[in-house]
Amino acid sequence: MELKDIQVQLFGEVHWPTDAPAGDLTSVPAEGWKASPPGFNRISDEAWSRESRELLQIAGNDGGFHPLFDGRTLVGWRDATSFWSAQNGLIEGSSRNSFLVTEKEYSNFILKGSLRLSPPDGNSGIQLRSSVIPDGMKGYQFDVGIPWWGQLYAESTQRGILVPVDSLTKRMKLVHTHGWNDFTVICKGNHLIGELNGDVTYDLVDYYGDKTGRIGLQIHVGSPMRVEVRDLEIKELP
Repeated sequence: MELKDIQVQLFGEVHWPTDAPAGDLTSVPAEGWKASPPGFNRISDEAWSRESRELLQIAGNDGGFHPLFDGRTLVGWRDATSFWSAQNGLIEGSSRNSFLVTEKEYSNFILKGSLRLSPPDGNSGIQLRSSVIPDGMKGYQFDVGIPWWGQLYAESTQRGILVPVDSLTKRMKLVHTHGWNDFTVICKGNHLIGELNGDVTYDLVDYYGDKTGRIGLQIHVGSPMRVEVRDLEIKELP
């Protein structure tokens, strides 16, 4: 970063340490300028790639996961509406914009499961490290729905889509439009990874999102639709 032509307009009496004009760095002692301490340590590309491989390997190992849904009830979840239910080993949601939210907060974890959306042009999502706000949730979302399947989105913020899709055609070939779609999401510190039906759809180091929060399932506003989730399990990471 380079700066030049720095100017200041003074209001009131100000005493400069020298007689040099503002912006003249040649006559200002170096100790007069102080950089703010960094708020985080940036990860190198090499460390990022290595951590991605390690996290995906952990996700592929079945050990250490425990169910986030008992298959019969919504114990451990809360719902301010009546649009979610547990039926036939599935979590089902239907109708309007609504979220089913875990009672517990999670920070570093791997979440796996399968989701089916009908009709195929419906819109849903899986909230990660999110907070409950009036009429919704705020935070990371693994997006679900044409053409957003597998994108990382910042729900209820101005950040929007955090990792654009490089090819919508390629992405849609991953989606089982009328069937079950397997997903894996990984949150470890600043590192976020998403998989859809075995393919990585995003791999991002993000320093600006929340590092802890609730997991949520969304039915988006719009025409009537049904969201079904099964085999939902989680492994918490150190």
